[in-house]
Amino acid sequence: MKKQTNDKLTKFFYLFYLGAVGIAVVLAVGILKDITKESSAVAVWTLTTVDSTGNVGLYTSIGLDSSANAHISYNDATNSDLKYVQYVGGGGGTGCASSDWTCTIIDSTDGRYTSIDVDSSNAAHISYYHSASGGILKYAQYVGGGTGSGCASSDWTCTTIAAAGGIAASTSIALDFSDNPQISFYDSANGHLYYAKFVGGGSGSGCTSSDWSCTNVDSTGAVGFNNAIALDSSNNPQISYWDASPNFDLKHAKYVGGASGTGCASADWTCTIVDTSDGRRNSIALDSSNNAHISYQDGFNSDLKYATYVGGGSGTGCASPDWSCITIDSSGNVGADTSIAIDSSNNPHISYNDSTNSDLKYAEYVGGGGGSGCASSDWTCSTVESTDNVGTHTSLALDTSDNPYISYYDSTNQDLKYATASQVDQTSTSATISNEAPEASGVVFNTTGGTSTGASDGTPTDATLTENTTTTVYCAGTITDNNGCGDIQSAIAWLYRVGGSGTLAAADCDSDPEADNDNCYKAINCAVDTAVNSCSGASDFTASYKCSVAMQYFAESTDVGSYQENVDGNGANDDANWKCTLVPSDESLGTSAESATGKEVNTLTALNVTASFSYGSLALGADTGATNQTTLVTNTGNVGIDTELSGTAMTCDTGSIAVGNQEYANATFTWGVGGTDLSGLATELDLDAERTNAAASTDPTKDIYWGLGVPATGAEGSCSGTNTVTALEDTNCGYTTCD
Repeated sequence: MKKQTNDKLTKFFYLFYLGAVGIAVVLAVGILKDITKESSAVAVWTLTTVDSTGNVGLYTSIGLDSSANAHISYNDATNSDLKYVQYVGGGGGTGCASSDWTCTIIDSTDGRYTSIDVDSSNAAHISYYHSASGGILKYAQYVGGGTGSGCASSDWTCTTIAAAGGIAASTSIALDFSDNPQISFYDSANGHLYYAKFVGGGSGSGCTSSDWSCTNVDSTGAVGFNNAIALDSSNNPQISYWDASPNFDLKHAKYVGGASGTGCASADWTCTIVDTSDGRRNSIALDSSNNAHISYQDGFNSDLKYATYVGGGSGTGCASPDWSCITIDSSGNVGADTSIAIDSSNNPHISYNDSTNSDLKYAEYVGGGGGSGCASSDWTCSTVESTDNVGTHTSLALDTSDNPYISYYDSTNQDLKYATASQVDQTSTSATISNEAPEASGVVFNTTGGTSTGASDGTPTDATLTENTTTTVYCAGTITDNNGCGDIQSAIAWLYRVGGSGTLAAADCDSDPEADNDNCYKAINCAVDTAVNSCSGASDFTASYKCSVAMQYFAESTDVGSYQENVDGNGANDDANWKCTLVPSDESLGTSAESATGKEVNTLTALNVTASFSYGSLALGADTGATNQTTLVTNTGNVGIDTELSGTAMTCDTGSIAVGNQEYANATFTWGVGGTDLSGLATELDLDAERTNAAASTDPTKDIYWGLGVPATGAEGSCSGTNTVTALEDTNCGYTTCD
């Protein structure tokens, strides 16, 4: 209902209406059709707690004997002991948490910064730091038979190599072809890198023990803390180490002999700055060509890095052009406590700690861009263990089959742990799964988006439209794809009127030209209805979808009493209503489904009117004669309309004009001759304002004509009143014309 005023612009809106429809559509997704698995080797890790008595497992170092049995040196922080564990298998071990291992106390007075190597007779050799006299370098060798001396165990011999005070805070050992040890170590009192070599026969120099020779390799700054040693095919040592101050560099020292070296404190050595972006927690290994490979942490960026000697000035990424440096892992604070080993194909493998996640990680060079999980695509990075805070103090060794063995510290439980992996080959398999087209079911048309499997936002209802604008309606349902709901790629829905005049079926409303917005709509705005049933994975075959469309206010009504419901005029129910069809697809068009039950689009009687008009100036006793004022009525509903008119007396500055002095008609007239007197009671005016449709460029309009007679006495000044215009369904109208 709308009210219109004379003279003064006052507008009241009381429009009563019925109507609205529901549209729905369902979406689809996609699944795998071809499955191919290529042959590859996968590392399968086995984790073991070796020793759990007290706080054990710091400063671990691992070596393998000729049978690939592990030997590990480590520190017992609870008792300040140097300990050693050997894998014996078969449950024959003693003194360990695992019965397959034997744990032995080597030195009961101290034993940190340990390093181990295993000789050709499968006997272990260990270098370590002892806190006596401010710090000394010691060496333990397994001799067996109870013939040892200087150790807590009679099967071992312990020797002090260097004892000048502040010695050996960081050691590394390697055995030459004659099983003689060579050791790199840090002189913490002076900040120098040292090298010790067993020479025997009392012919040594520079060491506390006359059987050893000690050499100051680098004395520039505080150098040598974090060092590692490896021997080339001529038994000559190469050492990686950290220049902790003032440069924070990764450095490399190589024995060249003949006083031909450069950059070192000793002329027999050549010292090189490899990387200036830090080089702590480093480890070194040599390939079959005696080229060095170094793992280390970039302490500035907390990344795992790797450097390799390439020579010839062809390197990249390093301070030295003879080296190549790359970042392997940059995912958080990673790269602490690295250990490196070279396999039979000269490819590097690295164990290291992920401090961000407290994990033990493992990096392996695969080349060809075939890696995963690393910053470099030529490497594969994986997590070995992530339970508790693990992975510090790592040490890595490879057996002759390139299987990795890692010793490490579990700081949560204060245990020594051990991880080993074997390469398991996978057989290449492939299969082709043919596509099966998706099917729609349980389709409903409604205004709330509810589905037949349980409404996510209400029970399906008839559609009530909104005057002069659009109303969102839905087509909702379930799509099943036996290849998996992830295979569904798209869906559309068609919404159409069935029954009544020119009844439609799905085949009459399934193409863009047929979507006329009168009785056929295409809905393409589709989404998964997660509140009902979303696609949850490869094993899920169904998902609920709903699709929305904006239904125009003039969409054909089908409720009781509407034109389409009684199109033959006999009063019978012609079962006119609205339905929708859901059409899913993946890589092929799926099987559609129509809503089983139709829903009504309710009748909407609505109008809009011009806000006001003026009769102008009139004398007492005068009237407007054949001059009429007009109210423009626009049909803004989905049926043809007439109007009901009522009004109030016009109030003047002095007095008033009775409501009946206004007259109206649906055509021009002369006041007092052809019009109808306005009254306070609503009276129907046959206006025949037709329903609009999608083809019309503008909404249909009709004029109401008005006239006024002024009384001879009793009124003066400005006068105003309110006329009310109400929409009334014209039952004589079809969908394009009115009788």
